[in-house]
Amino acid sequence: MMLPETEREIRIQFLETSTEYLNKLENILSEINVEPQHIPDKINTVLRILHSLKGSSGMLGLRILSDLAHRLEDAFQVLKNRKINSAIDADLHNLLLSSVDWLHHILELVNSNYLIDEHWLITFCYPLFEELYQRLGKPELEESNSEFTHIPNPENIIHFLFKTEVEINLQSLEQLLENQDFLQLKESAFATAKELTGLGDILDIPVFTQLCQSIKQKLLVAKSPADITNTTSLALQLWRRSQSLILNQNVSELPSVINQFWDGDNIYLRNNYLE
Repeated sequence: MMLPETEREIRIQFLETSTEYLNKLENILSEINVEPQHIPDKINTVLRILHSLKGSSGMLGLRILSDLAHRLEDAFQVLKNRKINSAIDADLHNLLLSSVDWLHHILELVNSNYLIDEHWLITFCYPLFEELYQRLGKPELEESNSEFTHIPNPENIIHFLFKTEVEINLQSLEQLLENQDFLQLKESAFATAKELTGLGDILDIPVFTQLCQSIKQKLLVAKSPADITNTTSLALQLWRRSQSLILNQNVSELPSVINQFWDGDNIYLRNNYLE
């Protein structure tokens, strides 16, 4: 049985992380038409964020937020299946932004422990999502992602968070590594290490916490583009290895510090431990 204190801390982290996710959604939508050839990649990022938000809010019993995230996820799934490679028109763009605004608003109400009135939602909120469906068409049954139709048991929260929240963080970092924006890469890698340190603390996985703390220290002293790239690349491999071990309930083999795989200027990326 999950301890009340642990549940409270997970809820706090959920609210903070969800706010960051929604801010990221707004940023993606604000730039989605700048380079139309990248629209499919951006839609995939949006889908991962909404998928995680839907599942984590549902797991915490936040039915309304989970439902709205699911509706918006379905809308983007339709966009993805249309293979859009040109600009999204202004009306649709405004509808998508307004939908994210509603998610923000509901999250703020949840954070304030405000009792949300169903009639208010029916009158003001749901019509916008219906308009979005009318514009795009509702997804076919096979298009609608059903992985979280059954909300995970809180006893599986570690598995769930490493499959969703951790996965989104690592995928975002991998994309930055490919783009080679070194300043942003260092900032994002450090932010990821900080967030995962907190997650390790909350879930009581001290070895994982220790690994994340050592990665933060390594990033602090990384100055050159090569140092930043090498540190982030190794950190990603160690986090991926940790994620796999935790999902397979093999915590005893978790790596504990990044320096185990670092000797001067040499990084043991080919070490069997990481294969």
